[in-house]
Amino acid sequence: MNDSKRRTTAIDLRDAALRILDRVGREDVFARAEANYRFRHTKYAIFSGLVIAWRRHRHTQFIDIWEQEETVFSIAWDGIHIPRLAAFQAGGWQKLVAKTDIELILDSVKCSAELKRWLTGTCRDNGSD
Repeated sequence: MNDSKRRTTAIDLRDAALRILDRVGREDVFARAEANYRFRHTKYAIFSGLVIAWRRHRHTQFIDIWEQEETVFSIAWDGIHIPRLAAFQAGGWQKLVAKTDIELILDSVKCSAELKRWLTGTCRDNGSD
């Protein structure tokens, strides 16, 4: 995969992870004594052997994804510069993130079960499943 395709795929995965966290993520706030009790806000979701976590440090946001306690994806961005990809191991976790994102989107759409089945089939036919 060339760098441009890899970056595009990484941004798509980041966006899917953010949508998942918006729908089912849990927030956690904790203070670290060694950092003069600065509060750190995080949001995470755990499902199907994956952990997706979001955090912010100053102006930079981070998304990390672990599969069975191994980091498979890590990206940082600040909204100004090109996102920095620290880890990206291709694998089945990518399809699981895409599938979960699609399912959560469809759960929020008010339409018939038949239309949802058709939409899910269309996503599968386009390689999202």
